[in-house]
Amino acid sequence: MTTLEELYFGKLNPENTVYNNNEYKMAKEQFCRTIEFLRSDISHENREFLDQLSHDHRQMELEHGKEMFRIGFSLAMKLCSEAFSSGEKINISCPFGKE
Repeated sequence: MTTLEELYFGKLNPENTVYNNNEYKMAKEQFCRTIEFLRSDISHENREFLDQLSHDHRQMELEHGKEMFRIGFSLAMKLCSEAFSSGEKINISCPFGKE
């Protein structure tokens, strides 16, 4: 299936891509442990602030991810445009997996 077909049929979706980065995974686990420790150690009144902090952090990660995707996609399109306009014969292949 071509990339355009995958896009058309909804099979190309960056949000459903498996993200296998051990450093990110370890940092996220440490963040969650820290939040849970704080949650168990603070007063009930301050838990709302901690919940808001966690929510704001997730929102910040979401916005950061969207922006990094936009920048990366824009760069890829610029590279493709430059490659195709150069007049050279090119071969594009996906390095991630064989189909």
